[in-house]
Amino acid sequence: MKNKENNIFNYLTLDNGILIQKCSSSDINFPIENSINQKRNELWLSSENVPQEIIFNLKLMRKKPKNILNIFGFYCNYTLQTNPKLIEVLFSNDNKKYFSLGNYLFKYKGGVQLVRLKNLDKIKSKKTNFDVFYNYIKVLIKETYGGFRKCYINNFYLFEDNFNFDLNQFLFKIENELNNNNTFRKFNNYFYNNKSFKKSILKDIENENKMK
Repeated sequence: MKNKENNIFNYLTLDNGILIQKCSSSDINFPIENSINQKRNELWLSSENVPQEIIFNLKLMRKKPKNILNIFGFYCNYTLQTNPKLIEVLFSNDNKKYFSLGNYLFKYKGGVQLVRLKNLDKIKSKKTNFDVFYNYIKVLIKETYGGFRKCYINNFYLFEDNFNFDLNQFLFKIENELNNNNTFRKFNNYFYNNKSFKKSILKDIENENKMK
């Protein structure tokens, strides 16, 4: 996602050179790569229940930011029990030692959700050169709105932050871009007519009900 304004560029995409370092599980029909391919008619669905761990490798990023990458979020097209509820975000230089940028509660709703990452003092106290410091980002999905069950996401987002704009206004711009996108408008039929996705979700719900 990008436009003429520098701060609306999603750095967390396959086109930008992002690689999947690790993903704890993926449904065979909905791989994790779908979440960073910028195609909103596709999605990632875990094959196992949460917690789920995803590590993105940023070392080969084609376009690098002028400001800190500090706005994280995701897009889910609908409000489902598989929507993420609690996510922890961590950064690392060597994929060994990670430090947390906080745990974040997300709303039970479809659409784009964004947060400004915390613990900025830890970032500012270290080297800010992107090549030296921001090599990996780990996303820990700890809980969904269906409890500890499978999770789905259409797109992940990572934006740079110059701290000179209101996050709600920024979110409004992104949602406008989504709403003006033909692919987004066509997604409704795809989503509910996708038999593999429906079968996986319904089976998960059925198994959970049996355990009650």
